Amino acid sequence: MSKINSTLLFLILGFIVPLQAQLITADPTFPTDNEAVTITFFANEGNGGLAGYTGDVYVHSGVITNNSGSGSDWKYVISDWGENIPKAKLTRIATDTYTLSITPDIRSFYGVPAAETIEKMAFVFRSASPVNGGYLEGKTAENGDIFYDVYADGLFVNFITPDAPQVLIEENQSLEIAVASAGADSLKLYLNNSLLTSTTSNTISYTIPAGSTGSNKVKAIALTNTEMVADSFT
Repeated sequence: MSKINSTLLFLILGFIVPLQAQLITADPTFPTDNEAVTITFFANEGNGGLAGYTGDVYVHSGVITNNSGSGSDWKYVISDWGENIPKAKLTRIATDTYTLSITPDIRSFYGVPAAETIEKMAFVFRSASPVNGGYLEGKTAENGDIFYDVYADGLFVNFITPDAPQVLIEENQSLEIAVASAGADSLKLYLNNSLLTSTTSNTISYTIPAGSTGSNKVKAIALTNTEMVADSFT
């Protein structure tokens, strides 16, 4: 059975809108509930609430499950707000860059029963203690909670860079592409239905050189012998 999603559009115009940077990443990119995952948090992205902060950073974290009443109904929160427990502490690896190790696996880390489906992990990052009367918080650019999907076993593909539904670039500017997949036998990258590159690994990094003005389509396809999926940024 073939599953094909819509494609990313990028426009080469006479002006530029900055590409959206990622607030968090996950390794592996498509985590399942039965494996460990490392979350990397970039404090200078999103609302920037922890940018430049040099104290310890903790996470307030839970999950969205099939029993959640809404997309913001957190379950199995690992600690109360402001409670500094060891497993909620992040590790600083560079200026404004932190990692969180979710081990031995997502389900065990949050204590979710086997019969319940984990759909997303939910995060708000915070300072270890209040600063000027309130905690510094790392959230989305709109000051919302941060979510990352948890996947079932299967075939997946996603553009890691750029991370936006539409990209506007200058006429003479190249475009950096990074694609990740899981469960695929091969991975292919297309520009306007012309094959740019393919691989049997689970990632592609590619630079699309500057081209003519107008609208262009970039599509990544992951394939097995029986299935095909394509990235969707819409």
